[in-house]
Amino acid sequence: MPSERVEYLDVAKGISIFLVASFHSEIRGYLHSLFDAIGLFRLPLFFFVSGVFLSLKSDFFGFVIRKFDALLKSYLIILFALGCFSIIFRGDSVLNLAWILYGTAETIKWAPMWFLPHLFIVSVMGYLIAKYFFSLNAFQNYLAIIVIFAVGIYFANFISSTHMSPLLNGKNVGLPMSFEVSLISLGYFLLGYKLKGMVVSFETRFSYLFISLLTLVLIATFSDAHIDLNRMQFIEPALSLVASLSGIYIVLIVSKIFTLTKSMRISFEVLGKSSLFILIFHYWIGKVSYQKLTVITGEGPLTAIISFGFSLVIPVVMWILVKRSRYASYIFLPSFQLRT
Repeated sequence: MPSERVEYLDVAKGISIFLVASFHSEIRGYLHSLFDAIGLFRLPLFFFVSGVFLSLKSDFFGFVIRKFDALLKSYLIILFALGCFSIIFRGDSVLNLAWILYGTAETIKWAPMWFLPHLFIVSVMGYLIAKYFFSLNAFQNYLAIIVIFAVGIYFANFISSTHMSPLLNGKNVGLPMSFEVSLISLGYFLLGYKLKGMVVSFETRFSYLFISLLTLVLIATFSDAHIDLNRMQFIEPALSLVASLSGIYIVLIVSKIFTLTKSMRISFEVLGKSSLFILIFHYWIGKVSYQKLTVITGEGPLTAIISFGFSLVIPVVMWILVKRSRYASYIFLPSFQLRT
């Protein structure tokens, strides 16, 4: 894969985590319409890009170990540490540690980390389907993806409407690792995998960019289309799917454009490479920094922007420092990235 193309995909990954973090920031309270539109593609984009990076070179056992190491190792260590702290100093129940293994936003201390176990099961399912069930017939493969989307939307709505999951503190926690929306996530993941060649080599067409942007704006403005996988919401499925694909296309073109400017390229590449740290820590850092800053600057857009900046910069600094520490690397970094 040529260097430019690797840079372009790394930039897309950086934009993806940027959008996820911004969606959880205080800025969202001042730009509701914009974030409603972003919500239609922010998580689909993450799964799509993850599918583009899917490699089938390892055997199944090796793939599972690698994904566990990359996604679940730090998830388990951090949440178990937080759980033990709460048990010792706040008197929480020991049973809360078991809920960490359940892996949904309602069962863990830092809700945005629900994405890590969910991405793990989606990646494993994606590997199995791509390696053992996809045929050489492209039409059949895309038809299979459409069926996965359709079944996934029906399954999520069924689980949501029937409340067939446990309750924790009176709240419906969903199925383990948000399995009820896994087929929807899997659809985007497999679509990214199948379109890898096109994604890597496609050319920037501003006419397509305009059409995609117009489509996204019209759907976000004049329909009830809405996607929130964490809450099992995929409203007006056809329009939501079109809007999400339009948003993904927009981000891919913007990523290509950003590679033309060194500062933009490097900035989003760094965000992409440190995405695990941003995903884990951005929400807590953003909330705490906003609360502290309001004492000095008061509430307002400027405070929201500054706290959002902290929620990105501090995790990036943590990532840089962890890479330089042998012991911290074992906790936070996948084994293949450890210093030798």
